[in-house]
Amino acid sequence: MKKIISFLAGALMLTSTTAWADSYVAENKADFVSAWNALGKNPRQQDTIFVAADMGGLNMNTTNGPLAGALYIIGQEDETGKMPRLEVQIAIDTCVANSFSLIFEDLTLSRRSTGTGEIVASRTAPTYIDTLAFRNCDILEFGRWPYRSTCSGGNINYFEVTDCSIHNADGEQEMFRFSQSIVEAVIVNNTFYNLPNIKAIFALTRVPDEASKMNLIFTFENNDVFVANAQTIPLLQFGQCAGMLSEYYINNNIILYPSWENEWNKALPEGTQPRIFSGSYGSVYASNNVMENFQPWTSGMQLDAEGEGAWLNYDEATGEVLGISDNMTMAEAHLEWSDFASCESGDFSIWNGHYLYTAGVEGACVGPESWYTDAQKVKASFSCTVEGSRSAKVIVDPVKDQYFVGDEIKLTADCNGLNTFEGWGDGNTDAQRTITLEGDLSITARFTETDYLAAWNLDQLTQNNAVLTSPLAANYVTGEGEYVLNYASNDGTDMDYVNTRTNKFSSRVLDLRNCFAIRESSGMLDTTSTPGYIYVKFPTVGLSSVKFHAVVGTDGYCSDKINLEYSLDGVLWTTLASATIEEAADSQNPDMMGQALWFPLDAQLPSALEGKEVVWLRVIADVSAGRTMTPAQASGDADINTYFLYVADMLLSGETEGSAIECVDNDEALTNDEPIYDIMGRRVFQVEPNHIYIQKGKKFIQK
Repeated sequence: MKKIISFLAGALMLTSTTAWADSYVAENKADFVSAWNALGKNPRQQDTIFVAADMGGLNMNTTNGPLAGALYIIGQEDETGKMPRLEVQIAIDTCVANSFSLIFEDLTLSRRSTGTGEIVASRTAPTYIDTLAFRNCDILEFGRWPYRSTCSGGNINYFEVTDCSIHNADGEQEMFRFSQSIVEAVIVNNTFYNLPNIKAIFALTRVPDEASKMNLIFTFENNDVFVANAQTIPLLQFGQCAGMLSEYYINNNIILYPSWENEWNKALPEGTQPRIFSGSYGSVYASNNVMENFQPWTSGMQLDAEGEGAWLNYDEATGEVLGISDNMTMAEAHLEWSDFASCESGDFSIWNGHYLYTAGVEGACVGPESWYTDAQKVKASFSCTVEGSRSAKVIVDPVKDQYFVGDEIKLTADCNGLNTFEGWGDGNTDAQRTITLEGDLSITARFTETDYLAAWNLDQLTQNNAVLTSPLAANYVTGEGEYVLNYASNDGTDMDYVNTRTNKFSSRVLDLRNCFAIRESSGMLDTTSTPGYIYVKFPTVGLSSVKFHAVVGTDGYCSDKINLEYSLDGVLWTTLASATIEEAADSQNPDMMGQALWFPLDAQLPSALEGKEVVWLRVIADVSAGRTMTPAQASGDADINTYFLYVADMLLSGETEGSAIECVDNDEALTNDEPIYDIMGRRVFQVEPNHIYIQKGKKFIQK
């Protein structure tokens, strides 16, 4: 009963003296900063910031924000149930007299984009906090700590981490590190995984003096801990920083060293067993935990020469440690790694008919109850193959190391701008479909590949604003010879890089494409100078009817007219075709005024360019045309110093010699000393049985 009352007290502290409250909704970074600066500093006030969208790069402190009262930062889930992501650091160095509380709820929390430090930090002056809590949060990608204090004293009345998932962080420090005394800490129903370098989950190690020590009530219950901590440093560290009468309740946890190896989890060095707990004072009650490859509880449970020290529940007469009972190995718990749904994918679901569901203290479950499922999952294999194309692919959502009967899988046939989707192996022709696994399933997606020579569709991009090395080879090539792309500055000098964007235009949910980004001084458009451009070089020997395709667009300041020009020497250029960026209203985003739209740029090369060793084609803004600009800029913004031009889906196609051959020769065989083409005239490097191929002007059936 004492523990229940104490647990509730932490929550009641926040409301017992509340007089009024303000709330704010933050839909972007500016909203959050504005709300923070508006927060009250009255110790009786309770404020809330509702986070309604992903936002990052936030560095806040209590100098400009709240010094007192309770502040809730709560995420608002979208229609799919996804929590917003908040990338933030909050410094709370100026809090005094336990008048400030900070509570995070229903958020994805990270610190990656704002540096390698903490999510919450107190660094200098003694810091006094009433309540610091993380509730139902997904905490990931932090460089060092979710919370760190290096201040010279202070205290925290109540610290809480409940119903959180803490994972995928490679910082080499303690997770929750305190230099203040703590009255009560509650860490319950959490999952810790993919933390390869973490030195501790909880570390109370720097209380400045003896007078600052407090008797701590520490509860660590019903957690899943899958931490590949190959060090001997304990996961829970208290040293000599808690009072003599401290109590530690460590019950119903699953604490296992991961059995799998990947970028997050390394093999346990032979002869090494990490420790779970260390502390010099207090009583430890640890029962009904499942532990594997961690040191047993009996290690080091001794009183010192003065009869003081850790484990005051140690019976000196009998040598028995009281309150340490019913802890289990995996075998004793009837637990195998295969009982979890898919550990490597971060899915630790387990059937509620398992022994562990009632193996905890007083019949409670072991580990977080949220991972237990009503039905026993039946594992199923799933695979998808692509037929008829080298460039097409199938997008599978979700991607899992392990699937189960009943799983829903969304499949999207991605033509990649180079294919026609023909249908699935089971007869379904929907390019996007959702299937429910009824057992093992292997499915085929069938495509017909477009007749192309080379394509730059940038499907290698995994992050925005990537800089690629120039000259850049085409993603896909069927023609003979070298097909490369370069970026040239305004004086025609080749650069050693090319800028890109991922899923442009992100202001719209439709028609997002990977693209090249030409970013130049706007002065290049306002003079007769040649602005920067991208160009491709390729041969046309043995080709006819060569065609070029791309799409262009802008989301800022740019020329209304974009030219496609050709050259035989890279110096003298001739306009071949143009695309117009129109100022048509965008119904989904009226303020964009037709921007964030793609416009085609197509042309067929003149026959005079056939049979050449090298031909140049460039995409370039026409300086003689009008200007496209945002409404704000159009209304008089003088700071128009950059123009942006985006180019996507660059494709070359053409007919090759010998593509119209009619007869099939069954008496001869293909050889390896001459190029081989498929029936569409595309060069191939691997042949398949019962397919027709072209070599040396003849058709062959590969037997």
